[in-house]
Amino acid sequence: MKSISTMMMKGGSGKTTLIRVLASAALAKNMKVHLIDMDTDPQASDWPERFRTAPWGNLEKPEWPSDKLTVAGPPTTIEELYEIIAQKEGEGCDLFLIDTRPGAHQDTEDLILATDLVLIPTRPEQADFKKAEQTVEWFAAIVDTLENAADAPQMRTVLTAVQSKMMAVLTGDLDISALNPRDREVLDAIASLPHASTIIPYSKYWIEIAAWGPLSIAADAAAAQSSGKLTARNMRDQIAAAEALLDELLATVPEPEEA
Repeated sequence: MKSISTMMMKGGSGKTTLIRVLASAALAKNMKVHLIDMDTDPQASDWPERFRTAPWGNLEKPEWPSDKLTVAGPPTTIEELYEIIAQKEGEGCDLFLIDTRPGAHQDTEDLILATDLVLIPTRPEQADFKKAEQTVEWFAAIVDTLENAADAPQMRTVLTAVQSKMMAVLTGDLDISALNPRDREVLDAIASLPHASTIIPYSKYWIEIAAWGPLSIAADAAAAQSSGKLTARNMRDQIAAAEALLDELLATVPEPEEA
């Protein structure tokens, strides 16, 4: 089992959306996932209920995939968290996700150190990349407190909600000179941070993922209905990017040494 957490100095940065993106990708790969929501605005732990009550228009909604994706609120102590991690690994869980609350809090520091990989979601905007830089500095300060830096989790920033014009620049289909100076500054700054090369584009399906549930499950349900073929195809385009991101991120985590 591998574990991933998020951290960010500001709220509204897309932490919860990124966690849902990764959960969707993991389910598409037939992985078993457990998600813990530590945010004071518990959107991740409310996900199953939001999904069950959201209207799907003329599409028939599937059941929440509780056999593959379980969601829980915060443990009361860090010791309990480690017990839950061990329990879930024993149950055959493949991916353990922690959505932390925004801001520099001691509990966030403890939480991220319990995971293999820490993600800093970053939108290509001035306010976001400045906070991302501060969060990277915060992470480095946490690592400095460890007796052995080798015990620290891996860390990556992840570029999310990227609009089409900037996507074209990042994929090489458009010259960077097509961007305004502020956007070029943002890209240069983000490129200087430890970052995932896979990018998550802006999509209404990620914006609406609270209602759709894990997008891979939603796509399968839509594809099985005559009125949902186009929706399913569009969803699967987004899932492909999410799977590529998850593959890249999991590859950064070393396999545990055999006893």
